[in-house]
Amino acid sequence: MRKYLLMGAALGLLATAPFAFADNDGNSNWQKYSNTSFDVYVAYASANNWAQSGGNRAWSAYQNTSANISNSGSNDTGVLNQAQNAGANSELQNALSLAYVNNPNAGYTSQTYGAGFAMAGAQNGASVMGNTAETGFDYCPINTVTQAATIYNSYNGGTGTEQINQNVGDNSVLQNATAIADVTQATGTKGTLGVSFAAGGNNGGVFGNGAENRGNMSGTVDSSFDGHTGVVNLNQNAGANSLLQNSTSIGRVSLYKTSATTLAGTVALTDNDASVFCNRSASIGGSNGVSMDNSFNSSAGVMQASQNAGSNSLIQNSVSVASVTP
Repeated sequence: MRKYLLMGAALGLLATAPFAFADNDGNSNWQKYSNTSFDVYVAYASANNWAQSGGNRAWSAYQNTSANISNSGSNDTGVLNQAQNAGANSELQNALSLAYVNNPNAGYTSQTYGAGFAMAGAQNGASVMGNTAETGFDYCPINTVTQAATIYNSYNGGTGTEQINQNVGDNSVLQNATAIADVTQATGTKGTLGVSFAAGGNNGGVFGNGAENRGNMSGTVDSSFDGHTGVVNLNQNAGANSLLQNSTSIGRVSLYKTSATTLAGTVALTDNDASVFCNRSASIGGSNGVSMDNSFNSSAGVMQASQNAGSNSLIQNSVSVASVTP
């Protein structure tokens, strides 16, 4: 991720080189720029998480565990990160970075040169290794233990960016990373420059874990995320020793109007890296299930959803969007 951000910085510096000296009339530097205005706006945002879980042991004999979101988050506006966990030895991560430049001088004729730079980077790193988890008694003939994650009638009609993790699977990793870089109304009467750079990614590993499940595990999304506008990253997991990743990067430059010299560029990068190996899982008399009903109806934007009920599994979603609009 660092190399991506350095690349973005280099791109911005290279872009400014011809822009800064566009008005070459043969006069001295003082004469040339004494009546010239430069409006330059820069936004930089970075969000990072790093976690490790290793060598732990969990045993749930008769205790039921659950994570529930009900009748929440509807019609919300802005940024929302939420994580709920009912699984042992697990890690849930959300990273969101937003860099936004809105030129307040758009439309003013006194502005000679206008420039906007926005850079955003979001990254998660996690490892879960050498853990053991047991659910239920091996000599109990009846499955008395349940682990459940539920999202019901929530996040409807919202606007903005939302990242949700819900987990009931033992020894698991759930990650969401979103980076948004936006330059709006870049303008100048003689020269205009707009540059945005967004990079989002996840890095995770699940190694050498053991899980025995004699209970019932379930994950449910019902009547949620209807009519939402914006970016949604959702992970829901009911499988042991599993890894779920969503990454989204959006870079945008919007020009107020073109000028004598206009240069605009945007870059969006996403990257998911994951490893799941040498894990052991046993389901004895229990059940694992996930469902999604009546959700994400009439929504607009970037939507990513991952649901998993299988042990030792890996699910990845990655979306990059780059746009320049006059």
